[in-house]
Amino acid sequence: MHLIALHDTAGSGNPLGISAIRSTKGIGRLSSSERAKIELPDEVKEILVAGSRLGAKHTKEAIAKIKAGALNRSEDALIKNLEHLKNLNASQKHKEHLAKLNASPEQIAIHAHPVIVLNTENGERAEFRSISQAANYLQAHKATIHKYIMKEKLYLDKYLITKKVK
Repeated sequence: MHLIALHDTAGSGNPLGISAIRSTKGIGRLSSSERAKIELPDEVKEILVAGSRLGAKHTKEAIAKIKAGALNRSEDALIKNLEHLKNLNASQKHKEHLAKLNASPEQIAIHAHPVIVLNTENGERAEFRSISQAANYLQAHKATIHKYIMKEKLYLDKYLITKKVK
């Protein structure tokens, strides 16, 4: 975020100069010393910070209302979601769509990253259409496989996993 403020460089009350400060936080999250460096009138600073909930706490009554609302919504939302899923799963059109996505090599190739798994102990090499398939083969989570690909380290001290160049 860039904050730009006009300020009076000559002391005459006229905004003559421009000052800018770069901040990745919002003005409400800046410390008071950082806020003081921004050359804005105090009234403007107060308005900008007034909307911040930083450090605020809910009252016990507010917490009770939030809990009650969440519990009521949850049950209604659960029933509504279950009904929606029931209708969706019963839909033949939806089943055909899923089958097309899961079976089509073209669809898989669009999003998948081909992977080569090399067993360094016996030289066995296996190629997979996706990181997910390699993860299933190695009985690992796909995020773990991705991490080992990026770090170029051996998985379980014996598998070298690399992305295949398309």
